[in-house]
Parts: sequence; C-alpha cells; structure tokens
Amino acid sequence: MKKKIQGILSVAAASALISSALPFSVNAEDESSVLCYRITDNSAIVTDCLATDAETVTIPDSIVADGVSYTVTGVDDFAFGYCDNLSVVNVPSTLKSDFMGNIAFQTASSIVDFMNNELGEDATTEDVVLYVAEKINYKNGNYTEADVEEINQKLMSHLNK
Repeated sequence: MKKKIQGILSVAAASALISSALPFSVNAEDESSVLCYRITDNSAIVTDCLATDAETVTIPDSIVADGVSYTVTGVDDFAFGYCDNLSVVNVPSTLKSDFMGNIAFQTASSIVDFMNNELGEDATTEDVVLYVAEKINYKNGNYTEADVEEINQKLMSHLNK
C-alpha cells in the first residue's frame, strides 16, 4: 500500500517539481470549505480536495483568504487525486484553461492503473521522474543525470514530509 501511495505522490510531485516551484497553499476562511488553494497573480488555484469520500464537489467562483477575495481561476494537477468516489465536479465560469492541470481530475486509482501499465508495478521514484521529464519534454530533452538526481532528491524530500 505504501508503495502505491508513494507512486501516486511521485507522479503528482514530479510534475510540480519539474514544471514549477511547490505551491503555497491556503484554506478559504469558510469553515465548510473542502478545497485548498494556492494564491498566484491575485487569483486562486485549487490544489487539493479534503473531502476524499465526496461524490460531488462544487468549486466556487471566488474564495476569501486572509480577508482578501480571490477569483478561482484554475485547478492544479492531481487536485482531486484521492477522491475515488467523485463523479461530479461543478465548475465556475471563472476557470481558465491556461490554469488547468493536465491530470487535475484524475483519481489515485486511475493514476496507479496508468503507471502500472506504463512503467510496471516495480517502478522506482526515479523511473517516474524520468517518465514525466520525457513526457513534458523537460529542458527540451537536454536534462542531465544531475538534473534527474536533483529532482529525485526534492521529490523524495517532499514525499517524506
């Protein structure tokens, strides 16, 4: 089980580490909120869904964090990854395609199935990093072993938090 969870997190974290810095997350001030966000360019991006057993989730058009209102404009990769029961996500018109993660609505079980088919059940974290780097054409394919090792170390550090 730990290996599957680590594999799932490896995919999500490798994508984030390769393409950008780790996001700063906040919760909306509404106590009933089941979503976490990162604030960037005066807008909010959904980073995580805390209601992992939910069947339906509604993304609001705006949130309030630290007394400031932010328009919700996007969803990060794997934001709904642990919501295996999720069948409906109500999205606002404020979402922009430029701020939508490639695997924003994929669930953990679908990613595990995909990774097992693509890399096999014995894939290492480094295998996942190399796979993601190749698929996103990281550094136009001109990455070195040192680049891969650095990403792998950051990824392992993030997974161990």
